[in-house]
Amino acid sequence: MLEDRTKVVLIRPPYSYEIYKSTYKNRYKVANKWVSAPLPIMYLGAAVVDVGADVRMIDGEVDNLSLEELVEQAVNLGPDIVGITGTTPEYGAVKYLAEEIKQRSPNVLTVIGGAHATHVPWEIVDEVEGIDYVVIFEGEKALAAIASNDVEKLSEYADNAVYLMKMVGFDQAERYRAKVLFSQNQTTEDLERLRALRQDPYIDMSNYRFADPQVGLVRTDSLETARGCPYSCSFCSSRRSGLGLRSVENILEELDQISASMSKDGQRGLIQFVDDTLTFNRKRSVELFEAMKKRNYDAHFLCLTRANTIATNNGDKEDREFARLMNDVGFV
Repeated sequence: MLEDRTKVVLIRPPYSYEIYKSTYKNRYKVANKWVSAPLPIMYLGAAVVDVGADVRMIDGEVDNLSLEELVEQAVNLGPDIVGITGTTPEYGAVKYLAEEIKQRSPNVLTVIGGAHATHVPWEIVDEVEGIDYVVIFEGEKALAAIASNDVEKLSEYADNAVYLMKMVGFDQAERYRAKVLFSQNQTTEDLERLRALRQDPYIDMSNYRFADPQVGLVRTDSLETARGCPYSCSFCSSRRSGLGLRSVENILEELDQISASMSKDGQRGLIQFVDDTLTFNRKRSVELFEAMKKRNYDAHFLCLTRANTIATNNGDKEDREFARLMNDVGFV
């Protein structure tokens, strides 16, 4: 490893034990629990590798690390930048990690992103001592700009964030100009250039398991075919504006890679689509599922969607055929 390369450490907090510690009296061994792949930091990691940075990913969930152990590992890696992602239930852990790492290594740039950061970035700036950046919505471009010290891009993304905060009625947005970054919603071209780090030395994908009711724990991996959602459900905390779609061909390339990696275990695994609503576009879904059926992947599939995108008003026959196609592909 070249000494002059920017060193970036990306962290997923140990969500299950830290959130449900009153229920989980003892931390489970990784071989005995269901853990999904840390797709956000896998995408972020690839983005900063592409600008020449050296990346290490620490998954506190799969490695059963306490917050203190996470801090120790991160600091010992000697990073220039530490990025931490998390949702609202994980915010306490994210805050602790950022503050402790900053205290131990004052020169490290600390960056927080994820769903909670996107909704209330000003609160994180005010509450997390020493925080350097809060990234809202998609983080790949912003983190790459931080890692490459692209001053022009950082200024642009800061302007974007101020504009967006003003748009939602936050009249103190200018106070946070130097801290909050928004790189704009990603286009189809941006999404098709995305890749996830799935290989050594970055990550051991064999650690990620899904609880299959028929055979027990099996290998699992995840991918994202779109960002954003055409719906505005009142109960949903995602509600990402804009909609970026990957082409079917581009999706299939990633599925081929995931399937080939899983097949090494000789066991049928499960692939999770993490889109907000995978089947919102019937024509696109049919094209994708028919292509998947032809490839005959040795895997089950899981997705999030809305019932009325499967049971539509177009007639029982068409809807039943669509549901049958999903079943034939291997959706469970």
